Amino acid sequence: DATTTVADKRIKRRPAPSTESVRGRLGRSLPIKLNTTHAPSSFNDLTVVVRGSVPRTSVTSASQTYLGGRVGSGAGAAYVKGLGTGAGPVPQAPGSKLRPGDIVTMRSPDAAIDGEDTRPELKITGAARVVMLLGNGAVVADEQVQDRQIAVPKHTATIAVQASGGGDGRATGLRIVGWHDQSRLVRLTGRSALGAGCVLSLNGTAGRASVGWHLGQNVVRGAAAVSTRFDHTVTCVGVILKAGEGRSASDVEIELHGARHLRQPVQPVVVQAGARSVLLFEINSLAGYSGVSVRALQGGAREIAGMIGAVASAEAMAELIAEKGLPATVSRLRAVGGSNCEIEWVPAQDD
Repeated sequence: DATTTVADKRIKRRPAPSTESVRGRLGRSLPIKLNTTHAPSSFNDLTVVVRGSVPRTSVTSASQTYLGGRVGSGAGAAYVKGLGTGAGPVPQAPGSKLRPGDIVTMRSPDAAIDGEDTRPELKITGAARVVMLLGNGAVVADEQVQDRQIAVPKHTATIAVQASGGGDGRATGLRIVGWHDQSRLVRLTGRSALGAGCVLSLNGTAGRASVGWHLGQNVVRGAAAVSTRFDHTVTCVGVILKAGEGRSASDVEIELHGARHLRQPVQPVVVQAGARSVLLFEINSLAGYSGVSVRALQGGAREIAGMIGAVASAEAMAELIAEKGLPATVSRLRAVGGSNCEIEWVPAQDD
């Protein structure tokens, strides 16, 4: 046993204080006064939302997102020539260029009544991916644009433009687009998000979420159903499940739009990638559809952790995923190359 002695005998020996004894002396209340004021900004995940204007989203060591609009001020307006709030001719924005990977989103607050036959256009100088959505999240345009103008369809509620916008193309010899739970996605609205080569639509969510970069697992959390529309024709789609092994088509309820299963009965090729199961289905695209969409319902012991697509066989995709894993094979939205681009809003011209 160890003992401690003190040379000065005048010091009284007392037991060490306990937590309860300290609480008894100090009490539970402290003389603190809290004054609250209206904050100039609020933090929501990785987005700083400025009160009174639209947000600019920045992610460290990543691409950036700018949100602008026809009504109100915001950082996004400086990156789109022809957008302004003053009366009369709209002043041109300064010569601001988007770096490869940067994204600008624009919203129309009165898209529901926007039915004029003469349409405004977006002029893209350089290369960019342009995505346009209706108010319900339906995709009306998703294409690569190079040095040309693209008309804005009627009732377009949201427009997203990404400089270059082609994804990183992974040096694997096979381009797999889509997303998984650890992918970086750009949330466009409460029920829509932008991924590498795809657009996500969510059903059963609250509908309120911050615009900006989010992890895939946070975007789809709480959604009753998840739909992924690919921006080009694919011959194989994959549904990624988490929290349990998936072995058959009955393990997930999926719906195809613009395509049908290649073989009947439907029997997927299954890859177990860590805690995720990837069910791969070969499909045939149908004539008359602008794209291929996959919709899956969430629930039960498993949850949707991603959807992918490629122009390849199920066996080829399975071998690549089994060898390299999902993070190393699925294209990333924010890793792009190429040059800068400029955006200009061209108002509708009356005849």
